[in-house]
Order: sequence, then structure tokens, then C-alpha cells
Amino acid sequence: MSLMPDTSTFASDIRTYPKVTERHRHDFVQVIVPICGSMELEICSNLILVEEGSYALLPPGITHDFESRPESRFLVVDVDQKVLATSAAAQVCNIREPHIGVISPEAIRFFAYLVSAFEHGDFDAEQRQAFSLSGLSLIAKSDPTAIRPQTKGLPRSLLDNIREQKNGSIEKLARKHGLSRSVLYRRCRETYGLSPKQFEMYLRMQKAKDMLSKTGIPISSIAYAVGYENCSSFSSAFANYFNLPPSLYRKEQKAKQ
Repeated sequence: MSLMPDTSTFASDIRTYPKVTERHRHDFVQVIVPICGSMELEICSNLILVEEGSYALLPPGITHDFESRPESRFLVVDVDQKVLATSAAAQVCNIREPHIGVISPEAIRFFAYLVSAFEHGDFDAEQRQAFSLSGLSLIAKSDPTAIRPQTKGLPRSLLDNIREQKNGSIEKLARKHGLSRSVLYRRCRETYGLSPKQFEMYLRMQKAKDMLSKTGIPISSIAYAVGYENCSSFSSAFANYFNLPPSLYRKEQKAKQ
């Protein structure tokens, strides 16, 4: 295990990582927001999936390692607690356990703007810090879930089945994987901070967003792929979730490419 040196009190940038990292810990707070792809974060004897639409927050001194694909990209903020204490994100200083949470639609839009500005070099160092801390303040307002020792997530095969909408609802799928309704509810709440239904919606919407931005598949086909019987119901659900209809979301993504 290594201790990563604290070479500065603040850093915020877009990063890629090797497939597997050595177990390590930091002297600063680290917040990881996937831009594309995901990582499997091993912490407190748990393997936690952190993917687009979610984030992980690691307080100082937390030993962890992770695995990700080379094409995955992450917005990562490393910040000393002294810097946090005097910022709008001061609440983050009070977090003593690692957390994972779902990013609100407001925060998703803000981080998308932040990533675009970073990629185009729009910010100087002072602006980069100020805007990054504003992003952390949005995270601080959310209701993240602590990752505690021995908290078990959901089996990867179940997550894959939910995304692919195989064999019915999340509760039916859980039973096929040997999980009772009460165990399913507890694991979703403990690991993701969501009810099973909310978590199912989260996975469906993330899959839909990925298909809209990376493929030219008709929206009606995407609706069916994520479990909707008609395009109207899907478009309404997507717009309610992201405050943006799927057709406009696809148009915006194409404009960025």
C-alpha cells in the first residue's frame, strides 16, 4: 500500500486511469465524478460501482483501490480540508466516511459545463478552483450514502439484467438472484441511497442517455431497449428525470462532438 503525496492543496482535472491501481490513500478529500464509463471502487471491504450520474467522495486517510477501463474518463477534485472549510462546500469537511451518491439533474448540468470549460481551457487556475468548489457544494446538498464495512452491493449479473430489462422488474430479477425483497431494499439503500424502484430508474435513464449520445438508434428503439412500451412514456420519463426531452439531449450531444 502506498501513501499518495499531497503535493498541493487543490487540483481539479479530467483523468484516465490504468486498468487496476495499487491500494493507496490520500491526505486530502477526493471526489470522483465519472464523465464516461465507470470504475469499480474497492473500499471498506466493498466493491462499489461508480458510473455516470453518480459520484464517490473519499475523506482523507481512506485506503482504497479501483479498476476502470482505459477509455473511461473522470472529473476528479483533490482538495485540502483547509481550502474546503472556507468555501461554499464547507459541509464536505464534516464527512468522515467514504460516500457514494447519485448526482442531481442540476449538478449533472453543472458538471457537464465544467468539463466543457476544462477541455476548452476557458478557466484560469483561480476560476477552476472556484467553479470546482461550486460543484462540490451541489454534491454537499445531496443525500449521499455512507459506505461502511461489510455493506454488500448488488451482484454484477443483476445490474446487467436490470440494464437489459431481462425477465421483468427489479424485484423479480432479485428473486432470481436469490435476494429477498427486504434484502434488495436494504442493499439498495445502504449502497446507493435509493429505493429499488429509484435505482432501477437510475440505471434505465443512464443507459438511455448513453445510447442517445453514442448511437444513432431511433428514440423509439431506445425506449423499448430500456423497458418502455411506447416512445411517449419514455420521453416523458426522460424529460422528468433530466429536465430535457431525449430529442433535445441528443441534439445537444451531437453539437458537442
